[in-house]
Amino acid sequence: MKTNLKAVLDQLKAQLVAQAVTDAPGVKVDAGYPVGGPQEEHIWIVGDPEIQSEYTISGLDERDDTITVKVQVLNSKTTTDYAEVLERNLELVNVVEDALAGDFTLDDEVLQAVVLSTKWDEGLLDEQTREVGALITLQISAYV
Repeated sequence: MKTNLKAVLDQLKAQLVAQAVTDAPGVKVDAGYPVGGPQEEHIWIVGDPEIQSEYTISGLDERDDTITVKVQVLNSKTTTDYAEVLERNLELVNVVEDALAGDFTLDDEVLQAVVLSTKWDEGLLDEQTREVGALITLQISAYV
């Protein structure tokens, strides 16, 4: 594999951290599931990236890698107002989107990184605590 997956994930994390400092100070950003479990507001790169390669044999013998990476955004709050928790989750999802919009090449590690889809889920941790999570699927294209 010629695509340096570690460099790609390291740069993705660096951009998420930088964007979180600007847009959501205090929000923790991790690569992989957070040790000790997630905090009340947390963003992490899910530890199961997938790479698909496409080879072009004629001409220049090219290879294109498409990397699928998922980012989890989670927040919980003691409230009975679901809309309040969802609104904050949308702000945290924007951290991920803005991090890619600021540099979609991940500091020239890849051709392009884009948000492919976002899926939300909610839960009640107890009678007073609501939790909203968003699983963001990123598609990262690299030319090797």
